[in-house]
Amino acid sequence: MQVLHLISNRDNSGGTIAALNLHYSLLKAGYQSSVLSTDRLSGKLNGKGYRRFGGITGRIQQGFLSFENYFAKPGFINPTDKIVLQKNLKRFDGIIHIHVTHVAQISFDLLNWISKKNKVFWTLHDLWPLTAKCIHPTYCEKWKEGCYDCPKLNEYPVLRWDNTPYLHQKKQEFIRKHKIHFIAPSQWINDQARFTINNLDAQVSTIPHAIDHTIFKDADRQSIRAEFNLPQKGQIILFPQGRWDDPKKGALWYSAIKNALMLNANTPFYLARIEGNKIDVQEISPFLTEITLPTTSDKAVMAKYYQLADLSVSLSEVETFGLCVAESLASSTPVIARKANGINELLANNSAVLANNVEELIQTILSKNWENINYKPLFEKKYSFEEWAQQHINLYES
Repeated sequence: MQVLHLISNRDNSGGTIAALNLHYSLLKAGYQSSVLSTDRLSGKLNGKGYRRFGGITGRIQQGFLSFENYFAKPGFINPTDKIVLQKNLKRFDGIIHIHVTHVAQISFDLLNWISKKNKVFWTLHDLWPLTAKCIHPTYCEKWKEGCYDCPKLNEYPVLRWDNTPYLHQKKQEFIRKHKIHFIAPSQWINDQARFTINNLDAQVSTIPHAIDHTIFKDADRQSIRAEFNLPQKGQIILFPQGRWDDPKKGALWYSAIKNALMLNANTPFYLARIEGNKIDVQEISPFLTEITLPTTSDKAVMAKYYQLADLSVSLSEVETFGLCVAESLASSTPVIARKANGINELLANNSAVLANNVEELIQTILSKNWENINYKPLFEKKYSFEEWAQQHINLYES
């Protein structure tokens, strides 16, 4: 059986990483798996993607995209997405598995065309498939009934004006038409989505993401620090999340932690964050140093970031699954976190490692109480890639 995974951009987001991990795991299991994104079609099927960035076709597509943005109808107008794929996908027969499509948004014209005679699955890497436009509709539950008077028009993805009733309706029509089976990576997002999904004559199952335990594993901390020319002594505290410009990722909490340690630390602390393209070490005060580690999409390098740290800290306000937390734990690096949906499950709802506010988190860091917590049960392997792929295969073939 063939399966075609749909993602918009091959970026470094958790959803894209999980989608590609699943693709490679299915290939290894003997499945005919392919991935369609803006720039290419790869895997068992090969060719160009659904966007052109030059020539007449590219100019036409960009014109339609400008038109969509102006009328606040992202993804519902552009007809050229489908036209450029006619040759390679016209006779596709198998499973359509939708992943993250809101970055360089795939048109619903294309989604309807490619889903017409195929079974459709959609992984809830966030709640965007069920809302008019929001990735995570924090502090707003209008989407459960029908979006209107949107308070988040200026949040990504930005709308020029409030066309949320139309967008919400179109998504619901698409879900009803294709009787989509959703896959939730956490029980939290399943609980959030189940009522809406059931009302749309669709289904939802929970399959937590898998971690590559051949890469994310225990390692000698001191040798990896030496490799990066980082101090052997002192506590290195890693903040592994990306997108520091997104308030939901905890930039304000990071600033508060940094300021508190600058004033109150009496032993050496090193705050390591992932940003930019080079290693940079800046002494802030006698007991506080800030380390910048280069942004990477290389899993082996990312694993070393976890392995060189004494502690990993999650500051995200909400996560569908919490990939950074799972990878930290798989690397035998202790984790403390801002209490957040999606992350609480991975940390077994342990109040000793989950903080209600930034003051609690600061106190946990300064007291070093996390050194006395038994993390061993959390280090245990959940799913191997083989087991994870098989769970999806069982669902595809059910």
